[in-house]
Parts: sequence; C-alpha cells; structure tokens
Amino acid sequence: MLKKYTNLFVKKCVILVRTCRCLSPQGLYLEIFGPTQKDLMLKLNTDYERISVAVAGRPVGLFPGCVLGGLLVDRFPAYCHVMLAVSLEIGAAVTYAVPWSPDVQVMWVLCFIGGLVESVINIGKCMTICVKK
Repeated sequence: MLKKYTNLFVKKCVILVRTCRCLSPQGLYLEIFGPTQKDLMLKLNTDYERISVAVAGRPVGLFPGCVLGGLLVDRFPAYCHVMLAVSLEIGAAVTYAVPWSPDVQVMWVLCFIGGLVESVINIGKCMTICVKK
C-alpha cells in the first residue's frame, strides 16, 4: 500500500519539476518586450503609444493560436513534440526579427505571430507534460 502512494508522489513531483523547468524560460520569452520598448521606440523613431499598440498584437494572436493549437493537438496527439519544436523555432525567429522590423505595422504582425505560436506552445506543452500517453 505504501509503495502505491510513494509511486504516485514521485510521479507528481516529476510533473511539478517538468512544469517549472518549462515555465521559467517561457517567462523570459513573454516579457522580452517590456525592457526593450525604449530601444524599439528609438529604433523605429516613434512614441510609446505606437510601440504599445504594436506589442498588443501578441495578445490578439493568443485566441487564434488557442483554436489552432487545440485543433492540432486533438488531431495529431502523437506529434506534440514536433508542434512544440516548430512553434519554438517560429517564436524564436519572430522574437529575433522584431528589432529589425522597418515600421510599427510589421512589428504588430510579428507580435501577432508570436502570440499565435505562444498559444500553440502552451497547449502542446500541457499535453506533453501532464497528460499520459
């Protein structure tokens, strides 16, 4: 009886550690625009209001990303790792491309794509870490 509870405790601890390891870098990914707003403002020769509107493209992309990620994960549950890898690559490319955007509209589109893949990452990560196969 004790062995059963010990195994359950160990499994829950492993899930907790995996979740913490996945969420810590995502916090860095999500908050990159806060400290860099002043630099983006100087680079694009604009004001805080327009930069804030451009950065607001990320939350706009969250809803379509939830729909897309949910559909992909439900349709292809065996390929969650591939979806995570592709989404992370796209997210990294978008985050890398934001400082080189020529104007605020392009930056909004890049932030929208970043929000889209962020949702796919969240859904795929939860399926990979928490749900038994």
